[in-house]
Amino acid sequence: MARQKTDDEKSRARQHIPSAGKAGCKNKFFFEKIFGDGSQKDEESTQEVEMARQKAQQEKTRADDAEMALQKAEVEKNHAREEIETAQQMAAAEKSRADDAEMALQKAEKEKTRAHKEIKTAQQMAAAEKTRADDAEMALQKAEDGKRRAHKEVEIAQQMVAAEKSRADEAEMARQKVEDETRRAHKEVEIARQKAQQEKSRADDAEIALQKTEAEKNRVHKEIEAVRQKAEAEKKRAREAEIARQKAEEEKKGQLFSFEIVIVDANGKIIRNEPKQARYQIEDLGKGVILEMVYIPGGIFLMGSPETEKDRNNAWETQHEVTVKPFYMGKYPITQAQWQEMMGNNPSYFKGENRPVENVSWLDVVEFCQRLSEKTGKDYRLPSEAEWEYGCRAGSVTAYCWGDVITTELANYNRSVGETTEVAKYPPNAFGLYDMHGNIWEWTGSAFEENYQGKELVSLMSEEGVGRFAVRGASWDIKARWARSADRYRDAPTFRNDGQGARLVRML
Repeated sequence: MARQKTDDEKSRARQHIPSAGKAGCKNKFFFEKIFGDGSQKDEESTQEVEMARQKAQQEKTRADDAEMALQKAEVEKNHAREEIETAQQMAAAEKSRADDAEMALQKAEKEKTRAHKEIKTAQQMAAAEKTRADDAEMALQKAEDGKRRAHKEVEIAQQMVAAEKSRADEAEMARQKVEDETRRAHKEVEIARQKAQQEKSRADDAEIALQKTEAEKNRVHKEIEAVRQKAEAEKKRAREAEIARQKAEEEKKGQLFSFEIVIVDANGKIIRNEPKQARYQIEDLGKGVILEMVYIPGGIFLMGSPETEKDRNNAWETQHEVTVKPFYMGKYPITQAQWQEMMGNNPSYFKGENRPVENVSWLDVVEFCQRLSEKTGKDYRLPSEAEWEYGCRAGSVTAYCWGDVITTELANYNRSVGETTEVAKYPPNAFGLYDMHGNIWEWTGSAFEENYQGKELVSLMSEEGVGRFAVRGASWDIKARWARSADRYRDAPTFRNDGQGARLVRML
């Protein structure tokens, strides 16, 4: 805009100066024709116009220099177009004023043409021209001021352009940085995308594998369930088979029979009965005579008596642990009916088919066992001392199988009846065995040793080398102390009396 204003002022100055010269020449010729060679005033006016022309020429030179500077500034300031456009708008305003001046000059030309008739008019016109020359000077000055302003505005524009360039450089650097960050981000995104694609691929593979595993798992679960159900069925069958086996095993042991044991107080008084069951086998001896053998489960027990037990024989009843295998034991002592059937005689002093046989020696009983074994094909024998005491105790640890006190309600002893009684008259023990205390002494197959020495575990079938055999249980005429579970006595294998009998055992 500053450049346009300067151009307008320069153009107006150029138009103004030749017009003034032409008007001066015309006036000179007019004066010479009318008045002769002219007056001094005309010459002075002409000189003034010439000086104005020269001054205008100088202004033109300066304007040309300004033009060159402006052209140089225009080359340097291409990037300040917006501010320059503002300067151009201002220059356009100046050009408009220059155009107004041009129109004024043209009007003055017309006035000078009319002034050939009147010198006064010419003088006025000259004065007007001088005034206009002054105006031109002023316009040139104003143009110079405009040029300076333009330079200043250009400098400001340059500074602004420099600042804008700096900001543009910073913006470019920021843009490049953003582009670098964008490229790096794109690269990272691409890597992440590729990685995500790989992860997705692995996830898809894992999903397929999981589905396959799930299907396999379901299949395995079904198979496991089928196997479990089969195993459960097998287990059930096995349980049923085991129950059947146990039942068969139990039934093999014999049929069940029920009985009642007595519970006594500290004084030996019966306070209640308690039902029990056990298994037994029946041996048919002929002519309606039977032999009942009760199944005795094996186990470990303390044989002998504790040192605190009343009436204890310290030398013969040392307490020690013994293991006993399962076996069968006679429910009752051998009865006179059984003896009669197998031996063909009855040596008993107190007669009665259901009374225990007595007055028999150890040798007599061994012969009975041999005949019975031959008849049945089974191995019958006398019990060892350990088997007898284990069977007598039936799990108890007291002096008698029911407690530590004996009464005539519980057993036949100390001549309370005066003779033997039928078997099963008194309560059984927890194994279902009757008359283990009192009624008759019972032979064992063990050779007697005062401190056992292991002989209590053996049942012999020969008397060779044995002086005496152990007898257990006491008889109808013996005091209570001899009827204890741990009590022991001994007799020669040939000894007989009315209180001497036996009870048999048989292995499984």
